This record gives sequence, C-alpha cells and structure tokens, in this order.
Amino acid sequence: MAQHKNITAAANHLNISQSALSRCIIFLEQRLKVNLFHRHSRGLTLTERGTVLYKTLEKMMHNISRAETTLLEMEKAPKGSLTVGSSVGILSKLFFSDAKAFLESYPELRLTIFLSDNPPDFSAGEIEVGIFPYISDKDHFLVQEYLMSIHMKLFASPEYLEKFGVPQTAKDLDHHRLIAYGTHPHPYIDLNWHLTKGCHEGVVRRPYIQVNLGEKIGMLVRQGVGIGTLAPLASHENTNNPREQLIQVLPDLKGPQIDFYYIYPKHLEGSLRIKALGDHFKSVIEKQGLNLEGGPQGASKKSIQKVSVNSTKSNS
Repeated sequence: MAQHKNITAAANHLNISQSALSRCIIFLEQRLKVNLFHRHSRGLTLTERGTVLYKTLEKMMHNISRAETTLLEMEKAPKGSLTVGSSVGILSKLFFSDAKAFLESYPELRLTIFLSDNPPDFSAGEIEVGIFPYISDKDHFLVQEYLMSIHMKLFASPEYLEKFGVPQTAKDLDHHRLIAYGTHPHPYIDLNWHLTKGCHEGVVRRPYIQVNLGEKIGMLVRQGVGIGTLAPLASHENTNNPREQLIQVLPDLKGPQIDFYYIYPKHLEGSLRIKALGDHFKSVIEKQGLNLEGGPQGASKKSIQKVSVNSTKSNS
C-alpha cells in the first residue's frame, strides 16, 4: 500500500482481494492505535507515524533478504537474487550483448535490471550493484572499483553531413544542428560541452533539440537530425544499414572524460554474486577493447583498482 499508494494496485500485487487488504490495514491501525494512512480521492499516503513504521519494516525486510542471500552463498556458488543498475548504453555493451552466456554460467542467479542514467539510492536498497561514475560517499558506505574510462566525442550520420556539410573547426558548430542533453542535473559532468566549444566565454549555442537519455540522442543522430555528443561505444551499434553508420565529427576535438566504477555496498564485499558479475563485466571490457582511453582522471589504474572505506579519492 505504501509503495503503490492505491489499494487496488496493492491488492493486485499481493494477489488478494481489496476487502481483505483493507481489513488487514484497519486491524493493524486499531492494534497500534494510530492512523497509518491519509485517505483521499487520489489514493493513500502515509501519515508521519505510518512513514516511521514503513521505514523500519523496510530495513528489517532488507536485512532478512541479505541474511537469506548470505546463507545461500555459503554453498560456494553464486545463487539468489541480484539487482543491477546502470545506463542503457553501458549495460547494452557490458551485459545485454552477452547475457545468455553469463546466465547459463550461473543458472541459480536471478537478476533484476534497473536502467537509469542517474544512480539510485544504494543505502535504501534500490539496487545492490551498479556501473556509474564515482559517487560521493561521505559515510564510506560503498566499494567503488574502477572499470573503464571513455571520452565523449561528436558524431553525425552520412545523411546529415551530405546535407549540411562537415564542420572543419569548433567555431563551425555555430552553423549546425546540435543535439544536446536536457538541462536537468546529470551525474556525468558536462555532457553539453559541444554547446560552448569554440565560443567566446559566456556564450552558449542554442541546441536544435534536447533529450535526457543518451540512448535517444544516438537514435536522433542516426536519423540525421543533427550532430550529437556520444561515447564511442554507443556509436558502434550494429546496423545493416550503411546510412546509419555514424561518422566522427572534428576527431581532434576532445570531449570530457567519464570514469566508470563497479559500485556496491560495503557489506556485500566478498559476495560471490557481486564477484561473478564484476568478473563478467571486466572480461567483456577486455574482449571488446572498450577500455582504450586510459585510467581514471588524476590517478593510474593500478592506484585506484578499488576505492573502499579508507579511500579519500573523489572522481565525479
């Protein structure tokens, strides 16, 4: 009920009748002598006391799930559930491209995939492991293992370049249709760097279109809509149509570097599930030659293979 904010949806999720669920809630409220929900025409919301109870029970269920997983892993084989998060582009290359082989290697492992450009809340248990840029971790809650670095570069379709010409300098971008990320806060650094490259200080080019997902920017670039900033790994999508093969624009123009880390809570360090998936990602990176752009900014790969509780390193 607290998650769905609607008795019908909650009853369907639990596979019980609405009346049975309603009776359970009323019984609990009478027993505790408090109101747990505000009831209104749009649904249900937790009261202050309801929120306290929900958060307490949520932590308890998370601890039970963790204990269950620990017991399963005592048999020395990765098994149980694992919630994995990252962006569409990253997991397309590091997991979905070879998912069958991994899943067949670990038949008792059950994955849930959470796709988002923005890191979820690890402390709330939204995911257990993910691939993201370095996350500020004041409470030393996370282990962050360096995986790979990429530089953002500019790409366009053959169709677009035939129609609008090939820019020769950064200043030429003033006269082109530029695809940009939305203005919402983004975890990755400056992804709209091409809007200011070659401009006078304080001048920002007006984008032709803005979108908040890198995957959709790639789709627009392939359609010939304009010039967009992409990671090289996102520009190499398989396609049988030569018109959809992307061409790098201004190859000498260096975009921002993004460092990616394999991130999970400290209490999962040593987990066989975490290790199996991490080893798979590292193997795919090596096989596909994805990590060809050096180590994390400000440090060598060897010096930052694992950022854990004692680390003061911060790459964001």
